Amino acid sequence: MTWLAVVAVSTVIALCPRTAGAQDGSSPVRAEDDTWAAPPLPQPPTERLTLEEALARADAEAVDLVIARLQVDRSEAAERIAWAGILPLVTGSVSYSRLDESIERAGVGTVRPADSITGQLTITETLSMRAVSQIRIAESESDAVRAELDDARRAAHAAIARVYFTALAAQRASELTRAQIADAVRQLRAAQLRVEAGAAIGLDAARAEVAALDAMRRAADADAALERAWDQLGEALGLDVAVEPAPSTLPSVPSEDAAIQRAQATRADVRAAMLRREQASRLVDDAWYRFVPSITLGWVGTLTAPTTIFNPDPAQWVATATLNIPFYDGGVRYGALRDAQTQVSQADEFLEGLRRRVRIEIRDARRRIDTAERALAIATRQAEIARRAVEQTEEGYRAGANTGLELDAARRDAEQADLQRILAELELDNARVDLLTAVGDL
Repeated sequence: MTWLAVVAVSTVIALCPRTAGAQDGSSPVRAEDDTWAAPPLPQPPTERLTLEEALARADAEAVDLVIARLQVDRSEAAERIAWAGILPLVTGSVSYSRLDESIERAGVGTVRPADSITGQLTITETLSMRAVSQIRIAESESDAVRAELDDARRAAHAAIARVYFTALAAQRASELTRAQIADAVRQLRAAQLRVEAGAAIGLDAARAEVAALDAMRRAADADAALERAWDQLGEALGLDVAVEPAPSTLPSVPSEDAAIQRAQATRADVRAAMLRREQASRLVDDAWYRFVPSITLGWVGTLTAPTTIFNPDPAQWVATATLNIPFYDGGVRYGALRDAQTQVSQADEFLEGLRRRVRIEIRDARRRIDTAERALAIATRQAEIARRAVEQTEEGYRAGANTGLELDAARRDAEQADLQRILAELELDNARVDLLTAVGDL
């Protein structure tokens, strides 16, 4: 067949109705059949949230944050217990006694009553510098735990944002497979028409049919991944239902210098470490207060009924004051002082290491953003070029200038380029999430 005949046949193929049978007498599945209809996208969940709404929902429902808030409640309870150390202890008691008989003496009266009731009120107050110190330590603990709650919120927001953008990427990938199915079916239709017209061999149609089936399979895999991402987002939010992410954008990312300066001053884990350092210094003060004497004041009031000749006054009270001077305790005070000073050194080292790690995290996240932006620009350009290459190769295939192998290779390159573009978008989103998390702005 001359090249003029090839061009003429290809023109007829492009214009004629596509209902002819296969050249080799087989009965392949026609590209117009319902078998090649792209399946609908998975039914989205009823719950649909923006990123801001998802983060707000996580603050109320996420398991890690619920546990952290309960820890704050515990620290506040410990603070209340510490305050009890400087307040008086008031206790009361009532006792009733019944003897076998009363003893009476003529002219004297009751010596011993058979029934008696005694009420007693006791008030005790200890004046100690350690009691005040324990309050300051408990307050530092509460402040540190609240900062750790903020840090848990920061970490939870980062994890949820990553799952959120992963779900968005899965949704884009699922939608992309529909376009890939359409491309594969169009290639299959062209191959079948060329085979019917005698311009191609049956292997071209078989190869195109395999490619279309592969596109259908990848669509099913992408749909399963999308539904799994919806479930994972719901789980991350502490919900028993799947959640669909609504398209959202992240806050603008700061420059590297501004990010480092703000993170080292306001980031939750840095604040928590600074508060732990303050708490350690208060433990040193508490250890020194072990050497200071304390005073215990007591008052006991008693009311007894009935009265006797030996106890004519029903109401009595007694007040006491005791000075407690610590002389020797086996070395407990010196051990506590050394332990507290060591905790201060540990807190200093931890805080310095944390600040160093913050700087590294921010620099690394900034580099990843720059790299991801370049990668996304390259991937977008590659996808555009690959798509044009598919269009040109398909036109050449219809005109007989390209083979089915070349068209299949071009289509696969375009599919891979589209997938790489989606992955590059996800990598950029994750890099931005990491920088905002490192700064504490998420």
